[in-house]
Amino acid sequence: MTRRRAKPRRVEQGVATRRVRTHHLVPLPDRHRTSRHHYGEELMFDKKTNIAAQEAFGEAINTGDIDAFDDLVDLNSIDHDPAPGQQPGPEGYKQFFGEMRSAFPDLHVDVENLLADGDQVAFAYTLTGTHQGPFKGHEATGRTIEVRGLQISKFAEGKMTERWGSTDEMGILTQLGLD
Repeated sequence: MTRRRAKPRRVEQGVATRRVRTHHLVPLPDRHRTSRHHYGEELMFDKKTNIAAQEAFGEAINTGDIDAFDDLVDLNSIDHDPAPGQQPGPEGYKQFFGEMRSAFPDLHVDVENLLADGDQVAFAYTLTGTHQGPFKGHEATGRTIEVRGLQISKFAEGKMTERWGSTDEMGILTQLGLD
């Protein structure tokens, strides 16, 4: 018995394709796809919209406009890596970044690498700031910090619905001389 070899999948110049009944390759849409959201609704999402929402979230952090989180974070948003005591939804982000900006008034997030696929945006960033207010029970040291982090955000209809992330918290404490 001869064994049939599987035909290799074809990708033409980096464009994802699918076979249709006539065996012709048809490009898949780049921007719009359907996804099952964690609430169970069928939603359309747009990578450009998700990237713009993520950039607006970063801009809100950098400018201290924490009220912008009301428009950027879904009320039922889940943070899979919340700060201790962080509330869910926009209020949790307002509380956390309000405290961070009190401790580091010049807090700045600089996105170094960003990837978007479907309803998710992932990015690597550098967080900088000068310790000028209380932080984790410690008075201001006047020292600056520069640490790296990673985040993955999931979006629906232009709002963050889920977040996973990690920042070098030990690096912050070490640079402040608080470790």
